[in-house]
Amino acid sequence: MTANAVLVSVALALAWLTYVWIEHPIRMRRPWLFGRVRATLFAGAGISLTTVLFALGLWAWYKHQKSFDTNPAIPPYQKVCSISRSSPLASCREVHSRPGQDASKVLLWGDSHAGHMMPMLMEAFSDVAVYQLTMAACVPVIGYEALAPDTPKFCPEFNQRVIQEIKDLKIDGLGALFHPGQHGKLQPGK
Repeated sequence: MTANAVLVSVALALAWLTYVWIEHPIRMRRPWLFGRVRATLFAGAGISLTTVLFALGLWAWYKHQKSFDTNPAIPPYQKVCSISRSSPLASCREVHSRPGQDASKVLLWGDSHAGHMMPMLMEAFSDVAVYQLTMAACVPVIGYEALAPDTPKFCPEFNQRVIQEIKDLKIDGLGALFHPGQHGKLQPGK
């Protein structure tokens, strides 16, 4: 509550200062380029043109940076299996290799919060297949359900299935396994 009151006070003080030092002098005293109507129009047009040129420069720089993509012809590949806490495991098909994809693969295993890390993994590993196996409220730890009675009904079965998928993908060339670690940090699995 105090923080909000401070923020509102600072915002009001800044609004008053800009009124006193910028808006009021320009509207009433009409200094510099704002002394006449024609000069004011030219000053406004110059400010607008500068803003447009700056935006065009940023757009050109973005396009220039995108031209350095390592392999823009092959879009990043992702396979997502994310099920709700009440969904049966049958709704999650097995992970299959992408045809013609390099053997290197990355697997993200976790609960629904882990799914928020998928865009980061897609960016970091844009040249390999990235797979996501997540179940809402299902911690990626075997035996966790004994410690947490509110664990979803299908969670133990889901985690066992992920372990089997990891074994199958390891034979197929799994390169990295990520799961949410302590305090939500992403840690490579072993």
